[in-house]
Amino acid sequence: MSKLHVIVVLIFVFSNSLKSQTANTFQFANLNKRSEKVKFTSVNSLIILPVEVNGILTNFLVDTGINKTLLFSFQEPNLLNTESLKRVTIKGFGNDEKLYAYQSKGNQLKIEGLINNTAELYLFFDNDYNLTNKLGVTINGIIGYDLLKDFVVRINYQRNEMKFYQPHKFNRKLTWFDQLPIEFYKNKPYINSFSEDESLKKDSLKLLIDTGSSDALWLIEGADVKIKQPNFRDVIGYGFAGLVEGYRSQLSNFNLGNYQLSDVNVAYPDESYFSFLEEVQFRDGSIGSEMMRRFTWFIDYPNQQIFFKANSEIDAPFVNDMSGLVVKYGGVEVIKRVLPQSVSVNQDTNYRKNEEDYTSVNVSFEIVNQLVIEAIRPNSPADLQGLLPEDILLEINGKPAYTKNLEELTKTLASGHNKKVKLKIKRNNEIFEIDLILKDRLQVEEGK
Repeated sequence: MSKLHVIVVLIFVFSNSLKSQTANTFQFANLNKRSEKVKFTSVNSLIILPVEVNGILTNFLVDTGINKTLLFSFQEPNLLNTESLKRVTIKGFGNDEKLYAYQSKGNQLKIEGLINNTAELYLFFDNDYNLTNKLGVTINGIIGYDLLKDFVVRINYQRNEMKFYQPHKFNRKLTWFDQLPIEFYKNKPYINSFSEDESLKKDSLKLLIDTGSSDALWLIEGADVKIKQPNFRDVIGYGFAGLVEGYRSQLSNFNLGNYQLSDVNVAYPDESYFSFLEEVQFRDGSIGSEMMRRFTWFIDYPNQQIFFKANSEIDAPFVNDMSGLVVKYGGVEVIKRVLPQSVSVNQDTNYRKNEEDYTSVNVSFEIVNQLVIEAIRPNSPADLQGLLPEDILLEINGKPAYTKNLEELTKTLASGHNKKVKLKIKRNNEIFEIDLILKDRLQVEEGK
């Protein structure tokens, strides 16, 4: 996967006894408005929205694969409604161990001009689950169905913008858009698509629309879905219980409506990560944001339909990480910056002679995130160079690692077969440099 394996793969199974007794509905604060526009932050094409929780500004990941609203890393737990607090059991993609969350009703969520005064939240206090160190930006929660269920929603990945329409006021003609029906299962949206790749024996694929995955396509191996050759083992994502492993390959083609895309990245999670989840038996896989970012979308939950039109990224190549590094943001370091406020200049040369010519300087300190290696893909360039988990990336191609955001780092580490990337590494108290020669693992496997 081309996104440093930062895939949010969250499938929650809540106990059957949980039936919401509240409206739990977003509405327009101004009911006379036709639409409400909300700008989002994009990290590897994942959508992160500013959300006020009981008056406190937070960041939420928008995940259509989530049927409940989850909250974690909340700095003001005393501001939550605890009168109806109830412990519930959930399961997450990764293993079948029980996890616990706390249901809280009657909270207020506000997103620009959208407001929900009866919001039902599920509080998760497990400190081991941390999206912030995977994405490099603070993530306080995840929202999906509760936000989308009552609106027609446009998602424009190129503008980093969502636009919410009141359904009875939506009258836009979508003549140039493809249309597909949505089928809901446990309040999660599914569409049918297909591929003519030789590894598939099915005429149609039922796929979850999953904006919370930064991969292009996931398929579940079965009698009619075989793992495509060539392939390679990889860490393909993060589940609630930790890293998710599987295989990566490319389908020769994939059809979405009237669009056909070529050489599409596909991942196959190991069965042990999902066999205990009932709803996985309902589908063949999912499409994620690496696919979705190539289109503009109108998602119409009330009328169970979806519209999409290709944007300028439709023909962008699908690429995989070529380094073997799985990286997270772990810990911080303090950077000292010295900037001159005024300089004494030599009148003959118009240049200062040395550092003493600074008449005054401004010294500041900045706290920055450290990039830490979380895992190494076996037999990858990083593995063959002897890099280890918990090694710290100090520099990448001569520049401080903290100056690169996740998308820039992703592009660097997937920039081309046999391309050299210079890394400065800190391991314990030792600092050393290596030349990492990137390898396209599908080319390597095909050449065996």
